[in-house]
Amino acid sequence: MQNKPLLLAVLAVLVLAKFVLLPLSEWQQQQLSELALLHNKLEKTKRLVLSKEELAAAFSAVEKPYKTLAEKVPQTSDKQKYRLEFQQQLESLLATHRVQVVSFAWQGDKPVAGADISEARIELRLRGMPADYVSAIADLQQQMPLFKTEDVYYTFTGSVAPTVQLDSRATFRLYFRESGHAG
Repeated sequence: MQNKPLLLAVLAVLVLAKFVLLPLSEWQQQQLSELALLHNKLEKTKRLVLSKEELAAAFSAVEKPYKTLAEKVPQTSDKQKYRLEFQQQLESLLATHRVQVVSFAWQGDKPVAGADISEARIELRLRGMPADYVSAIADLQQQMPLFKTEDVYYTFTGSVAPTVQLDSRATFRLYFRESGHAG
């Protein structure tokens, strides 16, 4: 039984390892995992702060050109009156190019996302000689830069060059600001 003190010492070491060192090691591992998680959160937060600063700089860079562009968008206090005046102006411009407006239909308005600008859709049916039509569209784009072509469908009638007519159905977008939404 001389081994008894040695066995008791070994037993004490094993109990110490099982009930003190092993839980201590697990606790230490848990603390390291939490520390790594907190470190990752800190890095993510730093990236978000840098991203916020970059976004603010990008917004500042875009804000002035946007305001300049927004100033070019017609502003109206009476949308119906604006529509009527625009329609008359458009029909007059097309008539100077000998392009007939067969039908003119407003398709509705919708706000432009992230802006104080509205977009109106217009569906037109036009008829005229091809050269007159092309000249009218070119003039439209030059005189009314905020009047954008969305889609166009053409039909040609007539078989001899001087009598060929172009019939088209086209959808256009027109941009405007209402006075109550001025920015």
